[in-house]
Amino acid sequence: MRFGADGRQHRVDFHVLTVVAEGAGRREVDFEDFPLDRDRVLWVRPGQVQRFEDGDLDGLHLLVADEFLASLPAADAIGVRQPVSVADPEAAAAIRAVAGELAREHDREVPSRMVLQLLLRAVLVLLERGAAAAADDGVEDPVAARFRREVERRFTELHTVAEYAQVLGHSIRTISRAVAQANGTSPKQLIDRRIALEAQRLLGYTDLPVARIAERLGFTEATNFSRFFQRTTGISATRFRTDRRPPVRR
Repeated sequence: MRFGADGRQHRVDFHVLTVVAEGAGRREVDFEDFPLDRDRVLWVRPGQVQRFEDGDLDGLHLLVADEFLASLPAADAIGVRQPVSVADPEAAAAIRAVAGELAREHDREVPSRMVLQLLLRAVLVLLERGAAAAADDGVEDPVAARFRREVERRFTELHTVAEYAQVLGHSIRTISRAVAQANGTSPKQLIDRRIALEAQRLLGYTDLPVARIAERLGFTEATNFSRFFQRTTGISATRFRTDRRPPVRR
């Protein structure tokens, strides 16, 4: 299929694997630019905001429901680090071949669910291998991995490291050491970045009032949220929203 730039933002509610066969372009995912061409593969997860910025591409868009993916082994490793961008020609070629078989099986008159699951699992393993090779980060510490997963699940209700330490049954010191070694940052910074990312998504994609966004993210006062956003991102929530709006066409 062909897909080109439309300049609009979309918040996806499914997993999207983009595999380019011909052409080149870019996609913005969560306000970060990712180049797209034949040697790159991009995996976007539910909840992320994406926008095709330019380019005319020919290739595959595989859309995968979260429930279908969650039942597969290897899904969790890919599930937290999103978006995943693989920029190695050999890895991209392998993923493109398996993704093509997956698309062909899907288009059969009576596709096999087992074959679809096996092919999708192969895609996940290839994606994780390509992403790990690019990051050169090996196997992540299990404490850091559990912490990241809990932050992903509960960032709107838990804002402090102490709260996560209680949930996970580890000391703050243990979590801090594991996260620093795995991510080069502190647990509190990781929590704040996740909250700020969701705030950016809501400010950039929706028309929700700032006070409503603050409430949705677990802040009791809109002023506390505004101070948090300014401190974390270096820009006010109002200015961020204004900058993200496309120019009015006349």
